Amino acid sequence: SDAKKSQIPILALTATSLEEIKEELGKIGFDDYVPKPFTPDLLYEKISKFERKRKPASD
Repeated sequence: SDAKKSQIPILALTATSLEEIKEELGKIGFDDYVPKPFTPDLLYEKISKFERKRKPASD
């Protein structure tokens, strides 16, 4: 369903590490970004941030 899709975070991988890019990416639908080169720990941290925000659906 569309509601389920809206809960999937969209992360951009970008060579730009400027904070200004975050606002620009947000305008086009990204939830956050990971600047390259990135470490697996940074990618995991970004993904985990969204996992903590998710709430289980009640039946």
